[in-house]
Amino acid sequence: MLRIIHIVPPDIEFPPIRYGGTERVAYYLLNAQVSQYRVLQKVLNEDIIFEIFAKINKTFMQQLEDNISKHSITLNLYTCPETSSYDYILCVIRKILKSQRKGEKIVIHNHVIQRDSFILLHLSSLGKNAITTLHYDPPFYKFSNFISLFLKGKLIAISKNQYDRLKRFLGSALYGYVHNGIPVDEFPFCKDKGDYFISINAIAPAKGVHNAIILSRKLKTKLILIGPIRDYKYFEILRKYFDKYVTYLGEVDEGTKRKLLCKARALLFPVEREEYFGLNMVEAMACGTPVIAFSRGAVPEIVQHGITGFIGFSVEELMKYVQQLDKLDPKVIREYIKGKFSSEGMALKYALIYKSMLKS
Repeated sequence: MLRIIHIVPPDIEFPPIRYGGTERVAYYLLNAQVSQYRVLQKVLNEDIIFEIFAKINKTFMQQLEDNISKHSITLNLYTCPETSSYDYILCVIRKILKSQRKGEKIVIHNHVIQRDSFILLHLSSLGKNAITTLHYDPPFYKFSNFISLFLKGKLIAISKNQYDRLKRFLGSALYGYVHNGIPVDEFPFCKDKGDYFISINAIAPAKGVHNAIILSRKLKTKLILIGPIRDYKYFEILRKYFDKYVTYLGEVDEGTKRKLLCKARALLFPVEREEYFGLNMVEAMACGTPVIAFSRGAVPEIVQHGITGFIGFSVEELMKYVQQLDKLDPKVIREYIKGKFSSEGMALKYALIYKSMLKS
């Protein structure tokens, strides 16, 4: 018997009702693992029990519970106090050690990165059984050269760009990368689009929301902004430009987000940082909605220029590409995502990593 244990940040409900990229990816992964239970059994040559540490949102766990019943799978739910990320990880370690039986096979899949707290897990006696998905760059990764020499287990990047950037700092502790995936068939598909752009991002300067506003105002096209406020001073500056063209909806539920994404003419993603992945780009394209983005970080890995969207280096360049949006085929965009960024594909790639861990 193999225990696969997911550790999810405790401050946002799992799965998230509104914003929550890390938690949403972890949910998509667990759901895909449950759905493909028989496949995972064959890959890992083990019967599997799934366990999860998270702030469980029982109302929104229905689909996962349906899959569990269908496949007669065991899923154990655990919680730890919502204190600091270090205390949370220590609590998880203690509970796993207390429940562990001699000779038991175990894989710990950690999704908690806050303040480099994952290092505690990888330095512990459980470290050799652990992988951590780096949903974003670790806060102090540039100073982790020495510590990384002592980390057990594996660290996994979420894009080749992130892997290449972090490799020289994290060395052999960084095992590889696995792109995030989504349950494509759960997303609506819209062939006919509305006459508005959409931006789904936390409201912070690095997310380039101001660039999206500039672009939409220059093109005199409506823009819908969705996302939590991370920088209130920045938000106050942006709010001066909210008018008949720019509307801020705050955080919305998943169903509303998907409907708005589906009918949007394009998702605007002019970020000003080395983007780790960009889940909303994949979600938009699953709806057949193209992406217009700056070529930063993992963006060129996600968007096929001229096929699923357009990539540029300035607002002026992106303005020119807007005129070519009608040339893109929504069906082609969706099929591209199905083939490259499905949650099922993500689950199988992680299963192979689990297998390599169990052999070592």
